[in-house]
Amino acid sequence: MEPPEGVQAPQGTSGIVIATVFVDDILLTCSDLKAIQDHKAHLHAQFNIKDLDPLHYFLGFDIGRSNGAITMTQCKYTSELIQDSGILHSTIKHKVPQTPLPLHCKMVSSVRPALKDPEHYRSMVGKLNFLTNTRPDLSYVVYTFNQFMQTPCESHLAAVNHLLLYVYHTASQGLLLKDND
Repeated sequence: MEPPEGVQAPQGTSGIVIATVFVDDILLTCSDLKAIQDHKAHLHAQFNIKDLDPLHYFLGFDIGRSNGAITMTQCKYTSELIQDSGILHSTIKHKVPQTPLPLHCKMVSSVRPALKDPEHYRSMVGKLNFLTNTRPDLSYVVYTFNQFMQTPCESHLAAVNHLLLYVYHTASQGLLLKDND
């Protein structure tokens, strides 16, 4: 891909530099550190950018590095999700869930009563969908919840609340990306 007209890419670097742009945030990655430095200098000369150095947080993802590995979690997002859910303000004492869904839970659409205000259910399931980016262990359960978006029932909301408690107690889980070397 060629740079836009009038913009010259830095010369003399090797490797492919990948730029991810979201509104006014730019994330650069490449296996060649010099290539990244050259591109940052070039971008700064063109647009006066601010370099925030190694990535720690981007679009709801917490990024950590140690021993040649990268971890991706959504701890901050999870904390906000739990706060928005109101699940911790419940007066009922809950045991720590060991599984994303209660054991022997069957999600069916014919269960009644239907929720009077299904928007809370839909909002929580939508937010849980985003959480599956770093929590693939939740994908099947959240996919199941998506099937009941049209007419969720009390039992569906109870299952979502169970999952939210599970997520609360496993908030630091995420993806570990390691080099094969």
